[in-house]
Amino acid sequence: MTGATDKLCVGMITKAHGIKGYVCVHSYCETPSDIFDYQPLTNVAGTQQYKLKSVGTVRGMFVASVNGITDRNDAEMLAKTELYINRNQLPEMDEDDTFYVSDLVGLTVVSETTAVLGKIVAVENFGAGDILECKSDDYKTFMIPFTDDAIATVELENERVVISNMAESFIRDEGDNT
Repeated sequence: MTGATDKLCVGMITKAHGIKGYVCVHSYCETPSDIFDYQPLTNVAGTQQYKLKSVGTVRGMFVASVNGITDRNDAEMLAKTELYINRNQLPEMDEDDTFYVSDLVGLTVVSETTAVLGKIVAVENFGAGDILECKSDDYKTFMIPFTDDAIATVELENERVVISNMAESFIRDEGDNT
């Protein structure tokens, strides 16, 4: 499958918290506390391992201890560290119509009339829901909200995402203005 990758980012250490070496952790997992079930976590290269233990929450993020980190100075060095797991650590999907968001990266975006519009290069979430970032030879980079109104179907077996006519009209209008 085109979109599958070996490493998946499941969260980020955002900043140091307090003087004991604790860090704030933002989880990208569907059930946020699941991030503590994937141990050890690694950096993107897999060269550094992090064993996290939740010690509380603050402002919607977890506060955690990290193996070997005992003071604020060391914790500050971990700020903005993305946390990865190997894909094989994830449970298998039981249903045919379920998938991991990372499976979408690399899929072709097509209209309901099967016109090729581009490829998904990233899945972003800025707080209001998932957005597919796509690139095409015909259009500049364009974004599609990952909603029922914009996405007609996700066809992993055909390595494509079919977008609705409504979503396509926004893309074409955006492309006409440049």
